[in-house]
Amino acid sequence: RQHTPATSRQHTPATSREHTPQPGVQPRFCVAACSPSPRLTESVMFFPPTFSGGAAPPLPSGSLGSVSSGSLASSPTTRPQVTVIAPGAGTQCNALVYKELGLSPEFKVEIVGQSRAPYDRYPAQWPEGCQEPNLESFSRKVVENRVIDQSKWLILGSRGGQVVLPCLWEVYNDGIPPAIVVNGGCAMALPRRDGRAPPAWPERAVTFLLLGGQDYFKAGCEQEYNARYANSREAPPFDYVRYTRKHAPKTNRTTAILYVAEMEHMPQAPLLALVLPHALRALANWERLSWGDEHFRALQETLHRAGCWNGQVSFTTETGAWKNLPFGRSAACTNFARAGA
Repeated sequence: RQHTPATSRQHTPATSREHTPQPGVQPRFCVAACSPSPRLTESVMFFPPTFSGGAAPPLPSGSLGSVSSGSLASSPTTRPQVTVIAPGAGTQCNALVYKELGLSPEFKVEIVGQSRAPYDRYPAQWPEGCQEPNLESFSRKVVENRVIDQSKWLILGSRGGQVVLPCLWEVYNDGIPPAIVVNGGCAMALPRRDGRAPPAWPERAVTFLLLGGQDYFKAGCEQEYNARYANSREAPPFDYVRYTRKHAPKTNRTTAILYVAEMEHMPQAPLLALVLPHALRALANWERLSWGDEHFRALQETLHRAGCWNGQVSFTTETGAWKNLPFGRSAACTNFARAGA
């Protein structure tokens, strides 16, 4: 699929109430990008609505004119490119994982942007957000530099999924490359911008969401869900995977969710190293209009054999139904384990 910007930047609000916050309900989870923090890593903190962060601290210099931080590939550049949007993607904590991926004969890895650069801040519409430079102005520079046009896949995480990916959706629409979204930031109640709903999730987007049971984003989603349905007696108990599914368009046939109960906000390196190759292969299959079932089953088996991860792989089928592949030591995996996995 050729990745070309949509001819129109005009977007219609999502029809699902899960796409936009209800009146009076603001997102209560984001990175304290404007608050002082002694940790110069991608591992960042959750704060409640009452947090007061003060002025933004001095940040390392980073050029808005050149957003690419360089390639991690050391062999021929004919391999398809994996573009990692650095802010939020764990390019420091999981640097070795991305390096190993770039040394693979299958993938060329390009790191774009820089964590903790001056633009690595939430936009003004977010709680404790900042005026430009911020992640929205960074997103525009990514578009201007035609980074997406060179990409076979995207990897984003945390605030990159919350801010950068929706900005790219607004420009590229269905032409957005397949994306791995660590922490599932795009599948949340995102804030309105200038009175408008956030950019809609494209109906033909190919997306793989990696969710963690120990991620503070999960707690934020649960707070938003409970606030929305506080007066409803019919609302079922919060379920993170079901909540995430409802943010994808009902007509979309290319969305996958990997939920790992033990995963923290910053994915453990062994887990990320297991997941990325399988996820990239599955998304490539979907882009060629053939289903990635075999690659999702390979991911299920790999995680089950590791013996230390519990959860499930879920993905949409050609009919729009969701298929679930559990893994781990839970009772739901008994039949899978007996089958010799």
